[in-house]
Amino acid sequence: LDKWYRKTPIIAARILGEWADTESEGFISMELIQRASIGPIGQIGPIGTSIKAMGVDVARSGSDSTVFAYFDGNRQLPFETFQYQDTMMTANKIHQRYQEGWNVIAVDDTGIGGGVTDRLRKLKVPVHAVNFAQKARKLLGYHKELANARAEMYFVLEDEIRNGTIVLLNNAAFHRELAAVRLAVSENSLAYRMEDKDLTRQRLGHSPDKSDATALARYGLRLGKPPEEKKYFL
Repeated sequence: LDKWYRKTPIIAARILGEWADTESEGFISMELIQRASIGPIGQIGPIGTSIKAMGVDVARSGSDSTVFAYFDGNRQLPFETFQYQDTMMTANKIHQRYQEGWNVIAVDDTGIGGGVTDRLRKLKVPVHAVNFAQKARKLLGYHKELANARAEMYFVLEDEIRNGTIVLLNNAAFHRELAAVRLAVSENSLAYRMEDKDLTRQRLGHSPDKSDATALARYGLRLGKPPEEKKYFL
């Protein structure tokens, strides 16, 4: 084991300094995902005693779902999924959860999600409005450049899964979805980025909404408290 390794996307990216083989498997391997769904439970505090974080991936079309992902401390709780819900209903649901104690909130602000975050600001809900295309914040300090916030939030999630610091929801469908998200290769940039959601949708048959919502929740925790004096946006 000191001499040999299996060239997974993680090994290629982190040790060999190469682009991952996006045709072989997802950015986060199924092995790591399943291990994290069992997790070092004895080392993670009981439910109800830690910071409550949520990530919301806002549906972009009628075939997509708006997904709420929840973490009580470092333990993931079941998803809430809504279809055919307008932006005002989504914002009101987030406001309700905020009043119930979910005080770290990250919302997909890309496209139609902007209407949700605009409403949340009017409701005085502190929220991280994460536009997936915005510049990465260098939260992990990698020497490799990350192309945008969506890439960074998945690198954050992979880092926590690999280090065994979170317990994922033990759900086979969610695991398949998360393992389907891949890195993409660009001819014009050396920065890491995730493949377009439409490509993942083609393989899965649906959009990776649960995976994005999960990554958003952990990203919100890394970003810290939203700045109140800046109208609650990044």
